[in-house]
Amino acid sequence: MLEMLVEANGGRLSTALIDKAFDGVVGGAFQPGEPLRINNVSLLHSTLQHVLATADTELVLHLLRNLNVLIVQSPFNAMVMASEQRSHTVLHLLLFLEHPREPLVFSSCLSVLESLVRYTTSASAVAHLFSILTHHSSHKSSSSYVILLLQALERALHPIPHPSRFFDFSGKESSLHLQPMKSGLPSSAFSFICWLRAEAFTDSSLTSGAYKPRLYSFTSATGCGMEANFCCGRDGRVLLTLRTRLTAKASVNTHTFKYSFAAKRWYHIGIVHRYAYLLSSKVKLFVDGEMVEEASLKYPYVTEEITNCYIGSSRNIENKASSFMGQLSTIIGVQRGVKSVEMKEIFDQGMESDIIGMYRRKQVISDDDIWFYFSATATDGQFMFDVSADRAGPQRTALHGEMLHGTARFTGTDFRSAMFAAGGLELLLPLFCTSKSLRVQYSASQRSSEGVEGSDKIVDVGEDEAECAIHQRDVVAGLLSLLAAVMREQQMLQSEAVLLDVFSYIAFLLERHPPAVLSLDLLTAMEQIICVAVESGNTELKLSVFRGLLWNFRAWCAASVEVQYHYMGLVKKYLRRSTADFKKYFG
Repeated sequence: MLEMLVEANGGRLSTALIDKAFDGVVGGAFQPGEPLRINNVSLLHSTLQHVLATADTELVLHLLRNLNVLIVQSPFNAMVMASEQRSHTVLHLLLFLEHPREPLVFSSCLSVLESLVRYTTSASAVAHLFSILTHHSSHKSSSSYVILLLQALERALHPIPHPSRFFDFSGKESSLHLQPMKSGLPSSAFSFICWLRAEAFTDSSLTSGAYKPRLYSFTSATGCGMEANFCCGRDGRVLLTLRTRLTAKASVNTHTFKYSFAAKRWYHIGIVHRYAYLLSSKVKLFVDGEMVEEASLKYPYVTEEITNCYIGSSRNIENKASSFMGQLSTIIGVQRGVKSVEMKEIFDQGMESDIIGMYRRKQVISDDDIWFYFSATATDGQFMFDVSADRAGPQRTALHGEMLHGTARFTGTDFRSAMFAAGGLELLLPLFCTSKSLRVQYSASQRSSEGVEGSDKIVDVGEDEAECAIHQRDVVAGLLSLLAAVMREQQMLQSEAVLLDVFSYIAFLLERHPPAVLSLDLLTAMEQIICVAVESGNTELKLSVFRGLLWNFRAWCAASVEVQYHYMGLVKKYLRRSTADFKKYFG
């Protein structure tokens, strides 16, 4: 399609043609204000390949802006682009970064790539990224690229602010369908807990107020049961409404919480409803681990079979007005009222945690308490319940569910795991070897011919001294910060032999770089590494860090007075803790 558009335009590619191609990618008008979802992966692939091949600054930046819009709009788009099985977006961006580019283009491309790999990535993609970093670090003219790459890698190692495993609801006949509840709803209390992100709470194709996407719907053939749905009012506030009905002849009981939700943001939601025989039944709403409202609402004490059990839609899944569009993760139903302290603990565990496994270990929730538990990491095919060996207990009594039509599940691999699979610390070692190429050491013959004495004399070639020193300082500090981030992963500490080699290279670099490199930022990065090494409990690793970094007096004595002052404070701090090690090393 893109080739046809270019040919019709006289063989010229323009930003307008890129926008037309993206219209085809999303199957409609590419308007950033509207919900956008990738509908044509092959067209996205060809557009990306064609535009990046031009290397035209204006066109590439326009393409990258459109890609960023898609990523911001939906995790579905990010997963599609980041997945090797679905798209080659990451590969094209990596190939583009292999060659020197204008700083703005390089930075923009790296920003898009960083966003994608934080959703999911592979060991091969991580290895490719580090090879690009090693390539640029061997060229003095590319030192600014090295700094940008190091910063992006360090950020990618930080915990992600979104789950990498979730169910995606397209809003078109999408739902999780549960098996019928033959004994009715839980008799005394129930709790519904999940992570939720809505792409939109309005639908321009429907009349105002008609779009009421369901969070869940559990009803019998006569309409008894309970439902929860979102609704956007005239004032623009998005509220959550609960409805219960006890008998076919009874009226519908409703309550609308006053908490206002926003689209394109992850929430941890908990709804706890308890039955009371004499007093009024209470329902609580928890958002991000905190109770935001408590109200009276009749409990749906229904003993007849609940035949219509849906999450993300009503029983009429073809009704667009009730279909949720967005993502849900770690969906839990408990046949009792979850306490406030438990809800806070679930939230604090984070988006990726195994909640059921945690409670089973603590013996807080028994197998019989679990109503349903749907995880995108399910191991039993069409059903969403995880029946791996360590969770076989709840599977005996919990409800199964299956994805319908426009529902999909995504299970990403976080950057830290992919880096470990690609070699972990072994990826860093070549960087420390090549970073010293930013300064060139004369050979013995050159020193003899020019009358330079001393084997450690280093001179600059082809670059201003101050500018070169700044680049070196940032690169070395970035390398140490990245190393500290990697070392925080306990699984990385197993590569002890590689670590020792790395610290020997660090000592070499510190002693041979100019004083300008020895900055406070470098000292801060060094302190992070020391802290991780001390906390690891690995004696050999700790001593190696002390010898190469902390006790490297030959290197730090060349630093400025301010840096030396802070350095001596750091030495004093750890000398008190490791006096015996210091005496053993220095005598």
